[in-house]
Amino acid sequence: MFYASSGEPVLGINLYGDYGRYQLSEIGNEIKDRLELIRGVDKVTVVGDVKREIHIYIDTVQLMNYGLSLSELQQALMASNFTLPAGDGNLDGTHYNIRIDEGFQSIEEIKNHVVKNQRGELLLLKDIAEIVDSHEKITYMSQINIKSDIDRTSKASIYLSIVRTDGADVIGLVDEIKDVLISEKGILYPQNLNLFYWNDESIEVSSDLNSVVQNALSGLFVVVSVLFLFIGFRESIIVSFVIPLTLLTTIAYLNYQGMSLNVLTILGLIVSLGLLVDNAIVVMENIDRLRSKGVDKLTASKRQQSSCTSHICFDNDNHCCIRSFNDVARGYWCIYNCTS
Repeated sequence: MFYASSGEPVLGINLYGDYGRYQLSEIGNEIKDRLELIRGVDKVTVVGDVKREIHIYIDTVQLMNYGLSLSELQQALMASNFTLPAGDGNLDGTHYNIRIDEGFQSIEEIKNHVVKNQRGELLLLKDIAEIVDSHEKITYMSQINIKSDIDRTSKASIYLSIVRTDGADVIGLVDEIKDVLISEKGILYPQNLNLFYWNDESIEVSSDLNSVVQNALSGLFVVVSVLFLFIGFRESIIVSFVIPLTLLTTIAYLNYQGMSLNVLTILGLIVSLGLLVDNAIVVMENIDRLRSKGVDKLTASKRQQSSCTSHICFDNDNHCCIRSFNDVARGYWCIYNCTS
């Protein structure tokens, strides 16, 4: 099983206000089309939307009085509400597809549709039926609870789930989405429509990124302090350059490979920083030990490389294997609990 963090939603948006469920669905789908134009957005899923339906409730008594049957009424409506292709043509070098659209354009047009019975009498559809502008049957819905100082109310809402493309930056993408929604308020959606953000992955990524910086600074302080106290000032200065340089090189390599800073990559940086701190102390202590025996700096560095490299690599591989085993076990545990 292959897991891609890019397949997880980076942001959820609830739309709610003084609108019906169908109106919210229309607004939600317009916002969906706009957000999918943003670079880095893979798809936007609309949850809780409904499609518009016109319901016609026939008065069977009036239908019999006018001498009409249900099939005749149905045929009359179908004859006035259809769309047919009518070929194609070229105009000024542009190719056009032509079609005949004879569909109803408004609810009033349906109500005032003229029907002719077998006696040749003309009547309006609203005389024998009630026409209601409604929506399809709701099989699932999205609700949001609004808590105020007085009470708690539940309102109809539409939920948008946004998934990023592989390699898209989580923090930058979420910030751009929010900027678009703020700048186009009143244009893309009504001013009085409320937006509620939740499941914002950029907050967690920003927190993890701050943890990386804090761990790097604290690790750097510990290493420099230990080396300065027990080995020497020169060795502590060398390590103080190595740790930030290694971290920047890693981030540059991630960017070169098209990998973004997400929860998984930041977790890897946190683990690797801990290993880097340990290894820095081991390497510098071993070089200092060889130099105390009268070995020059260059020879001590070469001997340290041949004696410690294999042990450091083995220790790092051991940490990676244990970490991978824990992640796989946790993944199987989650799959088992989700399917059981």
